[in-house]
Amino acid sequence: MRTIGKVSYAVRRSGEVPALAALLAVAGALAGCASSVPSAFTSQTYGHSAALPAGWSSHQAGYKWPGLVSPSFEDSDADLVTRPNGIVVMGYGTATPRSLSAYTNATVQAAAAVHQCPAVPASDQAITVGGAPARLLSMRCQGLPIETAITIHARKAVVFASQIPSGTGADRAASRRFPAGMRIQR
Repeated sequence: MRTIGKVSYAVRRSGEVPALAALLAVAGALAGCASSVPSAFTSQTYGHSAALPAGWSSHQAGYKWPGLVSPSFEDSDADLVTRPNGIVVMGYGTATPRSLSAYTNATVQAAAAVHQCPAVPASDQAITVGGAPARLLSMRCQGLPIETAITIHARKAVVFASQIPSGTGADRAASRRFPAGMRIQR
């Protein structure tokens, strides 16, 4: 959903697979990895970590996001955390000289260009991620409710995006609690 820095916002074609089908495929693949007890997740690629509630599963990014196009849930350049109900949270990051406001604006522009998201989020709230100031954006992209938390830690942008197929209040609350409990290495 983001492209930052002096990079072009090239639109990548991901075939004819709709976003929801890709999300369900990822959730199905990760479902067998869920634990019945709480566990911890530490990203080997991006350095963030979090406690995972029982039943949540995780998948490490296969490689670091190159920053060329906006990541998506079916890419291997984002860490994925899946809840039992199929909600997936993807996390990624990159170095940036930008402020939180500038990075957030660039993220929204990239999401609009690549993922059919609105140019202005339905909501934009101040939150914290890993104890640092962050923005929580809510919008519908490709017909799905998306919540994106963005923070800047030591000149590193860290982004967590949740695709919430059911869009219930409880699902939104859980996706908002998750980034608040993240720890980010400096």
